[in-house]
Amino acid sequence: MKTQKAKITALVLALAMLFTLAACDSDTPAKSEFTRSPVETQTSAPVPTPDTAPSKLTGERMAAYRHVVGLNPNGTVVAAGNDMRGELDVGGWSDIVSVAAGLRYTIGLKSNGTVVAVGEDGNYLNVDEWSDIVAIAAGERHTVGLKSDGTVIAVGSNSSGARDVSDWSGIVAITAGQNNIVGLKSDGTVVAAGVKHSGVDDVSGWHDIIAVAAGQGHIVGLKSDGTVVVAGEPSYNMSSVSEWSNIVAIAAGEHHTAGLKSDGTVVNVGGSDSLMSVGEWRDIIAIAAGDLNTYGLKLDGTVVVAGSNLGDLDVSGWKLK
Repeated sequence: MKTQKAKITALVLALAMLFTLAACDSDTPAKSEFTRSPVETQTSAPVPTPDTAPSKLTGERMAAYRHVVGLNPNGTVVAAGNDMRGELDVGGWSDIVSVAAGLRYTIGLKSNGTVVAVGEDGNYLNVDEWSDIVAIAAGERHTVGLKSDGTVIAVGSNSSGARDVSDWSGIVAITAGQNNIVGLKSDGTVVAAGVKHSGVDDVSGWHDIIAVAAGQGHIVGLKSDGTVVVAGEPSYNMSSVSEWSNIVAIAAGEHHTAGLKSDGTVVNVGGSDSLMSVGEWRDIIAIAAGDLNTYGLKLDGTVVVAGSNLGDLDVSGWKLK
């Protein structure tokens, strides 16, 4: 068991260093953000640079408003979908090391620790004065930043206390759902803030967690032994993720959860039947999930998508490696 645990943890660390995905698709966005596995002695998060930053994919889709954003290895950004509020105006961005998409807006983390944003005007775009940021996440209408000292800041909607993160410390990774924020601590425990039904009160007992993902009504945690735990609304047979094994990455949609296995295949529970096509995927190195879609980044840098309204999310020409 110790050998298996070490292998899985090493693979997760390798994937986290090389590739990260964060996705959201809907008017009730859900994000999955992977940064790094927690290290017992780690007290602050390292600042990424263009050379060490992972390629990323993040997308938002809602009814008539949908977009998907990808980060190239050279620090530039690509985007596709509907540009209703300028959320695709990322062509001039450079030196970007992380991207995240919210409801009709897009944010990018630069290598100097500052953050840029485009899209629908709102207080969730008030990130101009941020500094020393090492990771970002976007919810429906709230934006989250992880600082190099392990603390967290947030702007935008504070519905159900979704921005109550001022007292957090020792955080090494963040993710955001529709109305919540989840933080992974360096000791493998998890903290969460926001709407109660999404499971924010049910993660306090988690331990040995190395990655987190937030859906609309559930929170998912990946354990160091490759198994998965879930909290929140008991819908769509989500509890069956407890039967998964050899998982190296997770992603949470509105009503579905996806898991990347160590052999490069993907498993899914919940959501529509169209999401089950992920079972045919091979050579996947990272995944992301939104409301109705799941994204996969392949070993060759191309991107595959499963779910609904795929014609609006044309990533067929992308090469993020």
